[in-house]
Amino acid sequence: MTIHRTTLPLVADLNTAPPAPAVARPLRVALVNMPWALSDRPSIQCGLLKAGLEAAGHTVDVHYLNLALAVGIGSDMYLQIAEMPAERTLMLGEWLFTVAAFGPVGGEDSYRAAFPAVDEACAKLGLTFEKLCELRGTWLPEWLDKVIGDIDWKQYDLVGFTSTFEQNVAALAGAARVKRLAPTVPTVFGGANLDGEMGLEFVRRFTDIDYVVTGEGDVALLHLAAALSGGGSGLGLPGLAARTPDGTVRARPPAQVREMDALPVPDFTDYFLQLDRLGRRAALGGRPVHLVVELSRGCWWGEKHHCTFCGLNALGMNYRSKSPRRAIDEIVAMASASRNLVIDTVDNILDMRYLGTFCDELAGHGYDLSMFFEVKANLSPEQLRRLRAAGVTRIQPGIESLSTRVLRIMDKGTDLLTNVRLLKWARYHRIAVGWNILTGFPGETDADYLNQAEIMPALHHLAPPLAFGELWMERFSPYFSKPPAQFHDIRPRQAYAFIYPLPDLDLAKIAYFFDHTSESQVSPEAVATLAAAVEVWRDRWPPDRPGPSLSYQRGPGWIRIMDSRGAHRSEQYLDGWQATVFQMCGDSPRTVAGLRRRMAEAQDVPHVPAVGELSEFLDSCVAWRGMIQEGGRYLSLALPTASRGQH
Repeated sequence: MTIHRTTLPLVADLNTAPPAPAVARPLRVALVNMPWALSDRPSIQCGLLKAGLEAAGHTVDVHYLNLALAVGIGSDMYLQIAEMPAERTLMLGEWLFTVAAFGPVGGEDSYRAAFPAVDEACAKLGLTFEKLCELRGTWLPEWLDKVIGDIDWKQYDLVGFTSTFEQNVAALAGAARVKRLAPTVPTVFGGANLDGEMGLEFVRRFTDIDYVVTGEGDVALLHLAAALSGGGSGLGLPGLAARTPDGTVRARPPAQVREMDALPVPDFTDYFLQLDRLGRRAALGGRPVHLVVELSRGCWWGEKHHCTFCGLNALGMNYRSKSPRRAIDEIVAMASASRNLVIDTVDNILDMRYLGTFCDELAGHGYDLSMFFEVKANLSPEQLRRLRAAGVTRIQPGIESLSTRVLRIMDKGTDLLTNVRLLKWARYHRIAVGWNILTGFPGETDADYLNQAEIMPALHHLAPPLAFGELWMERFSPYFSKPPAQFHDIRPRQAYAFIYPLPDLDLAKIAYFFDHTSESQVSPEAVATLAAAVEVWRDRWPPDRPGPSLSYQRGPGWIRIMDSRGAHRSEQYLDGWQATVFQMCGDSPRTVAGLRRRMAEAQDVPHVPAVGELSEFLDSCVAWRGMIQEGGRYLSLALPTASRGQH
């Protein structure tokens, strides 16, 4: 199959973003957050757009129909489906709304045959496959008829649907019902599922969609509302795709927000009102609400080195962030207004400026925040300490591999020792780390897999990977735009054919995830060895008790190392210069030459060992798995037991 690359110009000049347009009359706007958006957090997209539109004089209602469904099918089942890690293969959430969107299309048995993992999903949900099909074929269409029918859509001048991840088919189904009830009210779609040529194809094929925002919506939606308020249309506006009278689709490239501080604070009022009306326990079970905040857009690392498999920041990698002062004020204001301390940023990467004033001031407030950030893995122990003091308790560092060679193939800008150092000091500072092991990169060898499996037992006291699996191909990634020679037959993922059983829809244009055939140099045995090593590591960390530990206590002239990574607890002592060397290798990897230089400069080290003696000691530490080494650089693995951290 030939994949059609986007022909839509990606980003207009950053300086061309127009000011807020004049409004002829205030509009009444509805924004809709459909399943399967996570129910334990408000929509950042809807919150930002509501705040921007209301600042321009319009009235905005946000309908959180995802909350209504969570109550309808039960909060546990809802969140299991919404959080199911099979969105790139099964796309179960999308498939479940197919009948609601397109009618009785059938295909249940074929879907099950194509994806045997659906039976695993059913078991986790506590459903038979027949009950799952009943949910898809009867219950969800009837539920959607009711919740859409209960709202007077004719009162609105514009209805917008946000679509990210597995919201698209539900949004199409919702828009079709809105159009039946209020055929003259224009609809607009936006979100990551509509970026680039995906949005063009959706607006071409689905007449229930009048407009598609093909990039950032902050500017485009304001201009659409202004045009509609004066009796015009959005045709020809920047960042909007629409059908012309002759049925062709026309689009202009989007403008980006340049000054992030100029964005409004998201308005989540409707989320909390609807959550209270429906009942928090019914909608969320016992889960807390996660406030969502956006402090930056783009990726400062990706501006220089676009990770080969990453499809984020489709329409512009250029990095823009809020000032530390604005970031602090927004987080404090949102936590104060909602009386909520769990805050997740949606940024692709942490602004390194925040490691200064931002962290220090939040730490000084003494609030019991629990914040999440995506970060690069090269954070130092001191930087992790500052983040934890500020209230950052969860991070996603994009580790992806414990092979330096594979990390270079990914263009991650990190290596084995840097990744392990992050895991070590994150545990010390009580920061939870979410990371995965990815495989299937061009040029991998068996050694890349077997070397990772070999070092994993030494790391059992650190947070294990959440998942292990083959890389997926994303639209907008370097691997998609310029496939390596080893990748062939790039095609939309198989599930799309079951989700969109429509002969006149070009799946190659609407798909975000793609399958491919790879000329792998890695044997199945090597893959199985690494997979088994990951599973053993994960088994050492059951949810109901702490994992293994490797720690040390410092005494006068010695350290005591305590180890519970193996079948039996053990301990050993290191004395004199050996204790000093072990500690010196803790904060950063050290070479033999670097260690001898540091020891010579230290005031309290009476003896600097010879090169051979020092090398022999370091290699002995690697042998008993107290250290790992690569390229002549050594990193010790034990965590201090000093009171400044917790192990």
